[in-house]
Amino acid sequence: MYTSHWSRSDTLDQGRGRHRYVIYSHFRSITHKMGRLRRSRCLFVRAMLLIVLVCKFSIMMSGVIAPPSDPTDRAVSLEYYSYTSSLPRNGSMFSPGTLPLSRLETFQRCYVDPKRYQKHLALNGKRCSISEKYKLAYVMVAKSGSSTSRVVMKNGFDGKEKGKCTKELESHAKPGKDNMFYFSFFRDPTSRFFSCYQEMFVKWFKLRRRRQVPEKYQRFLEPYHGMDIRDYIELFFSGEGAALLTRTLEQFVDDYDAEDPFDHHLRLQIPRFLDLTTGRTYTMDAVLDTHNMDEQFQEIADMVNASRPEVLHAYERGETRLNTSGVSVKARHKICQLSAIDFCCLNYPLPPECRDTGDLNADAVQCRWISKPELTNDLLIEAVSPFPP
Repeated sequence: MYTSHWSRSDTLDQGRGRHRYVIYSHFRSITHKMGRLRRSRCLFVRAMLLIVLVCKFSIMMSGVIAPPSDPTDRAVSLEYYSYTSSLPRNGSMFSPGTLPLSRLETFQRCYVDPKRYQKHLALNGKRCSISEKYKLAYVMVAKSGSSTSRVVMKNGFDGKEKGKCTKELESHAKPGKDNMFYFSFFRDPTSRFFSCYQEMFVKWFKLRRRRQVPEKYQRFLEPYHGMDIRDYIELFFSGEGAALLTRTLEQFVDDYDAEDPFDHHLRLQIPRFLDLTTGRTYTMDAVLDTHNMDEQFQEIADMVNASRPEVLHAYERGETRLNTSGVSVKARHKICQLSAIDFCCLNYPLPPECRDTGDLNADAVQCRWISKPELTNDLLIEAVSPFPP
């Protein structure tokens, strides 16, 4: 019989689970020593052992419950940081995808500057598909399996779409939160960027709204004046056309700075989940990846005792999918910079062309631990990138 590793009592918050395990280990150690204390016949020895045990437990718990005031004090901080196998400090840098944390743990430690990423925010509200029957809430992210997920939620879980579910997300993080299971799918940032670009490009061909594209980004459109959507499709079936599509993609990447995501598909994934009052991400119960949606939905069905749904991938371009094999290393590196916050806050590893060589050069895609004591005692994660400016 299949048993899912998800449950209502433990909603994939592995960080909290690791802390519980550390506390449990300490408790076992102390109770073992208390047994030795009871067997001691000398009153003085008993008293001294009791004092030592109380002091040790206080030190241990200070390391488990909250980071020490001085992370360089290894005696105090070792237990707190044991689950990361390193000692992060305020301002220390690391490469995306290198944290020994789950995607959910990384997501919940994210910090985003609301002013810098203002145009990437879901200011009109987050869209959700909610199943009251099974107590599931799927939060949509464009070009990250949203079309497929909407169909599965509707057909498999009797989900109803809601245009704005921001209030529900805000209340989900409060004590005594609702019993809904909030989840979303995310996508490798490089793959998603290519898909977002093509979606935006096709829309331009269909609607011919040149004015929608800011002037500073328009150079990639120059070779396509006078073409319609049929001409665009024919480009995919010739070597010359494919080369043109690659050149104009690279032109767009060269000009684009992520300051103005004029098409909603170009908005990054993480800022869509931002609590504007804190700069932190909303509380989620599961942060999933699009590469194994079939398995993930089957596990969700098992968790809520529903029939396993048929996962039909609802959006497929087929032969008109953009061929990205010829995209230059320079353009790919720029894409990593444009998507840095998604790489850092979802713990996606960088592709080889974007990895730092070790000298922390100025244009390397990096993440940074930062302290925000007004928000939390934990260190948070932010992206280090020139984009958006």
